[in-house]
Amino acid sequence: MADTKAEQEVLDMIAEQRLPFSAAILNGGHARRFGGIDKQEVEIEGVPIGFLLAYRLGKIAQELLIVGKPHKLYEDLGASQFEDDIKEGGPVCGLFSALVNASLEWVCLCAADMPFVSLALIRYLYVQSMSKEVDIVLCKTDDTLQPFFAFYKRNLVSELYSYIQSSSDLSFRHFIKMEKHLIIQENDIASICDPGIVFQNINDRKSLERARKVANRQVLGLDEFHIMEE
Repeated sequence: MADTKAEQEVLDMIAEQRLPFSAAILNGGHARRFGGIDKQEVEIEGVPIGFLLAYRLGKIAQELLIVGKPHKLYEDLGASQFEDDIKEGGPVCGLFSALVNASLEWVCLCAADMPFVSLALIRYLYVQSMSKEVDIVLCKTDDTLQPFFAFYKRNLVSELYSYIQSSSDLSFRHFIKMEKHLIIQENDIASICDPGIVFQNINDRKSLERARKVANRQVLGLDEFHIMEE
């Protein structure tokens, strides 16, 4: 899993710690393929997926941000909520708002419709971000870059703003290629978690049904999720 013995020692040391990075959940989508239903309120195992993701990220990140649409789901989790600084710009503009509002050096970007987060993978990506001379750390699965559950350095904000202002077709892929980045390959990811589950997003009813079939309390982290059972 780790590239060196030293990296593995760091992973072992931080296994139960909240780490000094900001986790930012983007929830500004329109859910058109869901018929207008707010995706973050969709439930798996009786828990709204947005709340579940935020709750688990709050276990590992020192700062939790909700970017796009402030929502009552997150009010009891200590999250700071912000509307997008640039409207109707899609997830790239959501990243910009996350970088603007984060108070820590690194931001782990997440999407509200991807509830199967692996905290072990996030720890691994964090260690890579701190040990490599890069500004972006992200995964690649099935030959596709995964811009979510990825780390972005806050000092990218100026370059990202220039990119947004100069481009008519905003693309994570294009922006990432412009910057110093590290790609974690699928073999390394698979030694930590199941990439087919972790990078599954719930954007329509079919994907929701697929997610419900693979979901269980362990995958969702519900074994530690007592708050919903009180």
